[in-house]
Amino acid sequence: MSTRSRSRTKTGRLALGSGAHVARWDELPLVIETVYERFDHLDVLVNNAEMSPLYDSVDTASEELLHSVLAVNFKGL
Repeated sequence: MSTRSRSRTKTGRLALGSGAHVARWDELPLVIETVYERFDHLDVLVNNAEMSPLYDSVDTASEELLHSVLAVNFKGL
């Protein structure tokens, strides 16, 4: 049974996975078009881009590291 079928069986809802790099704005219209063609509306969008680099201690983490983590985790850059 496919993941989509299991989701439908367990929740009664349909889901669609679609890959795109959210920092590449030109890729986003295709994702939106695909969703609207399939479902005619969009209820939830989940962005799973994330990074959590290791560092020795909080006092050694640089401002540059903080900005790069925020850029990926909150902006998808």
